[in-house]
Amino acid sequence: MNDGDEQVMTEEQYEKLMESVADHKQSESGGRAIYENPGVKCMNPRCPHGEFDALIVSDIGWMEFTTHGALSMCMCEVDTEEGRKKLMFMHEL
Repeated sequence: MNDGDEQVMTEEQYEKLMESVADHKQSESGGRAIYENPGVKCMNPRCPHGEFDALIVSDIGWMEFTTHGALSMCMCEVDTEEGRKKLMFMHEL
C-alpha cells in the first residue's frame, strides 16, 4: 500500500506503538495479542477516526473475530526481528 507519498509502518514505529499500548490478552493458541488503547492515535495517516479502541497484532495467517457493533478497521503489516506482524486497529463507530 505504498502510493509514493506514504510509507508503510517501520519497525521503529511499531516498537514505539508497542510501548504506548496498555495491557494485552494473548490468544490461547499463541500468535495473536489484543491490546487496549490508552488514548493512542491510529498509525494510519488516512484514518478519519483518530484514536483506536483496540489493536490486534498477529503473526498467524487466518483470524476470526466477532463484533457486537459497527467497527471500522485500519490494517497494515510490518516486518520485525521476530518476523512479519499483521496489525488491525479497531475503531468502534
